[in-house]
Amino acid sequence: MMKRSKIQKPVSILLGLLIVLSMFAGLSLSALAADHVHHLVDHAAQSPTCTDIGWAAYQTCTDCDYSTFVELPATGHSYGTKGELRYTCLNCRFVNSALKAQAQKADDEAAAANVTAIINAIGTVDDSDACGKRIDEASVAYNRLTDAQKALVTNADTLRQAEHQYMVLREGACKYCGEKHDSSIGGGITAIIHTLLYHLLHFFGKM
Repeated sequence: MMKRSKIQKPVSILLGLLIVLSMFAGLSLSALAADHVHHLVDHAAQSPTCTDIGWAAYQTCTDCDYSTFVELPATGHSYGTKGELRYTCLNCRFVNSALKAQAQKADDEAAAANVTAIINAIGTVDDSDACGKRIDEASVAYNRLTDAQKALVTNADTLRQAEHQYMVLREGACKYCGEKHDSSIGGGITAIIHTLLYHLLHFFGKM
């Protein structure tokens, strides 16, 4: 029993000393931390982009991990409302393929709807020049459409029927001037010239 108590006493003293030293060390570190003066370095700001983060101007300490860094989130892409700006980012010119497809679909539907309205405006077919002009305008407008747009025109058959009906009503009449040319040499030459003029003007959409 005497030997054991002699061993325990120095151990207890040693543990006590370690506790006191650790407490003192803790107080010293806290005091040092409280008295620490940061040596600051300035860092320039970086504006965020559509896809990358940025940061405000900040400072860091050369002696510790102190920092005032504040992250600025990416802004995301921004789009307009007209033309290619509907799918092209206003800031970085990124082209959004999904938005582009939607814009193209909207354009095709609008173009087809416009031609559908022009065809409907033909109305009842007669042999008048006014009716012929409406049919020609509808034909030119329809032929200017892309294949995808033509497929969306719901009354294309109405246009074809109107063209056929008007041709039957106007059989023998000049498509350019609306008159029937006589069988003389002069009448024949005039008919040829008028036919060429009609097709040229029709091709360039002037009729």
